[in-house]
Amino acid sequence: MTKAPLRIAVFLCMFVSVAGLGFVLARVWKQQHEEGQPGSFDFRPEVSQRIEEFHRLQWKDGRRQWEVEAKEARYFDREGRVDVVEPSVIVYLENGGSVSIRGREARVFLDEKELHGATVSGDVEVRIPGCELYARDARYDRGRGVVVAVGGVEFRAPEFRADAKRVELNLETRRLRFRDGVRTVLGPDGGAAHVP
Repeated sequence: MTKAPLRIAVFLCMFVSVAGLGFVLARVWKQQHEEGQPGSFDFRPEVSQRIEEFHRLQWKDGRRQWEVEAKEARYFDREGRVDVVEPSVIVYLENGGSVSIRGREARVFLDEKELHGATVSGDVEVRIPGCELYARDARYDRGRGVVVAVGGVEFRAPEFRADAKRVELNLETRRLRFRDGVRTVLGPDGGAAHVP
């Protein structure tokens, strides 16, 4: 084989290799920039981790304190925040009961050991032993020991139903405070439809 055909063969091999590498890099770049697509990556500098099937649980003195589960999570370390999709935030009470908050998405504030709070949005359901709340948004504030539900709140319990614009649940006293546009229904048809 002479030098000219050999050079052409080497040049063609190099060209095909560079073209293949360009194709692979273009696909990776496209995946990284298609936000919200399965298999996409988020390499923004403020996002330190992205996790599927997120789950965190805190134990203290032999009992659960809180639990956060979600389909997907993004950690923002600098802000001590995790943004989650399809969350379940559960706060375990001193008496052994729990309060769970579920929705479409949430912003959860936590550090290595403590859940400081959470704001859950979109078709929110708050479950308390013996009753349920349905709202647009709900916020758990550990410092104040409250869950505040806002936006067309529906409260359902056996033989009682109430609607309000805002409902506050004090986790220590287990008392509810209904505010703004409160409407109640008492009796067997009050709210039994949603209570198991």
